[in-house]
Amino acid sequence: MQRRAEEIYGGWYKHGTRTALPQTIAAAAILSAAREMEAALKETMGIALKMDDLTRVAGVAEGTIMKMLKEVPPPIERGDAASSSAGKSAISVKTER
Repeated sequence: MQRRAEEIYGGWYKHGTRTALPQTIAAAAILSAAREMEAALKETMGIALKMDDLTRVAGVAEGTIMKMLKEVPPPIERGDAASSSAGKSAISVKTER
């Protein structure tokens, strides 16, 4: 989950969310990664990310995190072939306009 959260964070930062505070981007990236991997986390570790825990640790309000997710969808992963390309980004940004 950490790797995916880092990919999401990097994708957002690279593609224009530099006006958001780093802790907001990080919290939204962690939430996005946790949502993507929710079933695997529950199955393998028996845990799920709770919004209360995330907001407390990150110091970011739930509304701020949700607003960021609404305004800037998380980057999507490309297939394994693209992610194995040396020197190239393994993510792209999904835009809805």
